[in-house]
Amino acid sequence: MDKLEFCIEEWGRRVQEHPTDTELRFKYGRFLFQGGRDDEAISNLQKTVHDPKVAREAHYLLGLAFRKKAMYELAVKELLRAREGLNVMNETNKKVTYDLGRTFELLEKKAEAKAEYQKIAETDFSYLRTFWIVN
Repeated sequence: MDKLEFCIEEWGRRVQEHPTDTELRFKYGRFLFQGGRDDEAISNLQKTVHDPKVAREAHYLLGLAFRKKAMYELAVKELLRAREGLNVMNETNKKVTYDLGRTFELLEKKAEAKAEYQKIAETDFSYLRTFWIVN
């Protein structure tokens, strides 16, 4: 058994023992997401978004999980929720904004994607140098 599978099993057991502990459930959802078990990850992460300690990262992971399932509109909603309250273009904001732009590309909304990428370029052009920028 590899480390990730061990973590999924262990945190799953912990969540069963403490079903109202949102931080445990968040960690379990994150491990499920990393293990490609998107449906289970979504179900667990949705139960954690009301906890301010993990809400931003939970919304972000939900957005990525919905995007993997080609549920792009839901992905956009979750990524926008993850970005709420981020007034400075820090590393978290850049990461969320980039993924939001990428999701808009998958929706074939090039103008919206470009607007997201431009938000990053205005403060840290080097962040985009390894990514595709919409023309």
